[in-house]
Amino acid sequence: PHGSYLADRWSWQPRVCAFMEMNSMYDQLDFKVPAWSGTNHALVRAIQPGFICPSDNLGDEMLSEEDYADTGDGVRWTLSQSDYAGCIGDYKNATGVGATPDYGNVGFNTPIRGMIGRWHGELSSNRVRLSDVTDGLSNTFMLGECIGSLSINQNFATQCWATTAHPINYRNKDLIENRSTWTPYNPRWDEAIAFRSFHAGGAQFCMGDASVHFIRDSIDGVAYRAAASREGGEASNLDK
Repeated sequence: PHGSYLADRWSWQPRVCAFMEMNSMYDQLDFKVPAWSGTNHALVRAIQPGFICPSDNLGDEMLSEEDYADTGDGVRWTLSQSDYAGCIGDYKNATGVGATPDYGNVGFNTPIRGMIGRWHGELSSNRVRLSDVTDGLSNTFMLGECIGSLSINQNFATQCWATTAHPINYRNKDLIENRSTWTPYNPRWDEAIAFRSFHAGGAQFCMGDASVHFIRDSIDGVAYRAAASREGGEASNLDK
C-alpha cells in the first residue's frame, strides 16, 4: 500500500532523473508502489550509464538484490547497479567503528545521522533537508563512490547507501576476487556496505554543497566519520 515501507523503498537516484534529462523514464515511474512492481521494473532494470563510473568494468552486470524483491513465488528481481551511494551516516556495520544501529538500519520513519538513507517515499523521515545539515554543507558527505556489483544493497532503483564503518576501499581486492562465493543469501554485508572505487588511493565524494572531492583512503578515521554525520558538531579536518 501507498506509504508502506515497501512503497517507500526507492533509491534516491530515480528521484533525480527529472533533473538529468531523463524525463521520459521519470514520467513513467509510479512512486506509489515499489520500484520492482508493475511497469516500474522494466524501466529501472535498464542499465543507467550516468550512474556507473567509467572505471567500473563490472557495472553492466544484472544482480539479484535483497530479499524484499522476492514476490513470494520464488521469483527474484534483478536490478541494474549504481556506483554512487548516499551517505547514511557514521554508523558501524557488524564490525568497524561508528554509531548504532548497525549499518544505519533504521526504520523508514526514523531520522538518520547522514544526508541520504535507504527510504525515499513521501512519508519517510529518512528524508533530510539542507537546513538539517548543521555541520555545514561543505563539510558533510552527501554521496560517495561505491561498486554496486559488490553489494546487494547498492543499485539504481531501490536503494544505494553506505556507511563509514570501514576505511575507503576496504577489502576491495578480496570482494572482487571472491565474488562467486557470495549470494543474496550470503551477502557479506559487513564488508560490502562501504564507500569504494576502482581508483587507486581513494574515491570521489560529493559534499552537501554539491562540490566533488577525491578523498584518500588514508584519511584519518575520526575525520572520515565526522564528515558522514550531518549534525554531530565535529570540526571538519578533511584533506580535500
